[in-house]
Amino acid sequence: MATLLLVVIYLSFISLGVPDSLLGTAWPVLYRELGVPLASQSAVSILCSLATMTSSMNSARIISRLGTGKVTAFSTLLTAAALLGFSFSGSFWFMCLMAIPLGLGAGCVDSALNNYVSIHYNATVMSFLHCFYGVGVMVSPYIMSVVINSAVGWRGGYRTASLIQALIGSILLLALPLWKKAHGEESIQAEKKMKVLPISQTLRIPGALMTCLLFLTFCAIEVICGGWSATYMVEAKHMSADLAARATMYFYLGMALGRFLSGVAAKKLTPWQIIFISMGILGVSQTTLLVSGNNVLTIAAKSIAEIITVKGYVNVDFADVESVMRDSGVALMGAAEAEGEGRAMEALTNALISPLLNSNDIRGASNILLNMLYGEKEVTMDEISLITDSLREKVGRNVNVIWGTGKDETLGDKLRVAVIATGFNNNRGRATAATEQKIETATTTSAKKPYFKVEPLPDDLEMKVMNPAELEEEARLRRQKQEEERARKQKRESNRRVDRFERSQRGVNEVPDTNGWLKRKIGTLFSDEE
Repeated sequence: MATLLLVVIYLSFISLGVPDSLLGTAWPVLYRELGVPLASQSAVSILCSLATMTSSMNSARIISRLGTGKVTAFSTLLTAAALLGFSFSGSFWFMCLMAIPLGLGAGCVDSALNNYVSIHYNATVMSFLHCFYGVGVMVSPYIMSVVINSAVGWRGGYRTASLIQALIGSILLLALPLWKKAHGEESIQAEKKMKVLPISQTLRIPGALMTCLLFLTFCAIEVICGGWSATYMVEAKHMSADLAARATMYFYLGMALGRFLSGVAAKKLTPWQIIFISMGILGVSQTTLLVSGNNVLTIAAKSIAEIITVKGYVNVDFADVESVMRDSGVALMGAAEAEGEGRAMEALTNALISPLLNSNDIRGASNILLNMLYGEKEVTMDEISLITDSLREKVGRNVNVIWGTGKDETLGDKLRVAVIATGFNNNRGRATAATEQKIETATTTSAKKPYFKVEPLPDDLEMKVMNPAELEEEARLRRQKQEEERARKQKRESNRRVDRFERSQRGVNEVPDTNGWLKRKIGTLFSDEE
């Protein structure tokens, strides 16, 4: 009977986990439908947590009156009703209202079963109990990933979870006689005589305060990672809602496996040894997550440093950086790495959609600083041309691109592309500043007494009337001349860098093609004279 009752208890803890992961996986779609801010999920979570705390702190009094079996069954059915209410939510405030019975039911189940298992079973059973909670929180993301993009949407996920809760609650009602048969009448009488300690006395129990702090830390991590991971993947990583929900399931899978392993370890280690080992693993995993999550920042920081410090075959030096950045206003940067056959375009594309750009478009920039680093697989002229030409197509043909390339052994077959764009709307900025200066001057002098000075016109003054079409044509020719001059300058700079790159590829022992170099220089001189 004790084994059969243990199966029922494990089933109850599965029901405890089912509601906990629903809101987070559904929120990327849910908040848009309800028309509320993204952060509003916190309000629902806080209300649910407060209700959970309230029922947990009063669970001893309820258990002493009703018993663990009845408290578990009725609380599970209460959560089923709350989940059904969530599925019919037409407003955010109704959802907040449904969070209260959901939290009340969850708090009672959690406290009652943890108390019962700690009294009648060992630490291994307790760890396995929480492992089944992990199974429960895995169920909801999977359900939500299946239905969230269907006709029923997130409401279908809540209704399915409500049905599961109602089914488990019904099984718990049918299993009520097991609670008497498994551990005898003495266990029931002990629950009725349960002594309720105030919080002040509870915290004086040796290890109680430390246990509470550890549990607080763990719950905070669990709620943040589990509740917001789907939203992060949809909003920041542009995943689909169903794929984000499925990815969240793997987080809870890891949690379930960890609790299973702690149950196995509990046979050989003390509880405090397991706690210290678990906190160490948690610290390492969190650090790894932070480092991997900031991979973009790592690449960006390395790219900035390498522009100036790494000696390349065609260097982008500090003078290039200064010429691009000086008096250029806002600067936007993107950096990315790629490998494989299409690494050049992939690295450039990822750099231009990098989170560092914060959804800003570099179109309209007048200056581009481009740095390309490779590892064991050298960058080719085709790749360089592909990247520079693609940049000009995206930004504008008149953009001034200063590029460099070098080698970094740590990259392997990867190609790293760093793009710094500056010179956005400089002319408009200067025009605006000049206009503001004129307005300020006019405003300052308007308060003064007006003064007029009349001077005689020269005798040879001639009035010339010009056709507007002629003025427009003159302006067009002037702009064309400026663009041609700029294009010639860019071509000279590009030819210079290509020469340096080609010389670097020939090696130090090969005699350079002096005649070819001389021909290019002569051609450049003639183009300059034109």
